[in-house]
Amino acid sequence: PQQRFYQTFKYVFAITFGQQEEMFRAARAVRALHDKVNGKLPEAVGPFAEGQPYHANDPAALYWVAATLEETSLLVY
Repeated sequence: PQQRFYQTFKYVFAITFGQQEEMFRAARAVRALHDKVNGKLPEAVGPFAEGQPYHANDPAALYWVAATLEETSLLVY
């Protein structure tokens, strides 16, 4: 978990505090990593039905994750 934290926040900090080219480079890297994460839910989860497709680059999910990670990084800073 600690390594995952460091890897995640390396990108969060680059996007939040980096210069423009660093921000774009980090965003492209996150996009490439998320392109590989997709599938169908093996069982129902909350309001999501079994078999519903998912992908890590879903805009609503990305927005929520980015907002929570950036808010956390600013609060910690």
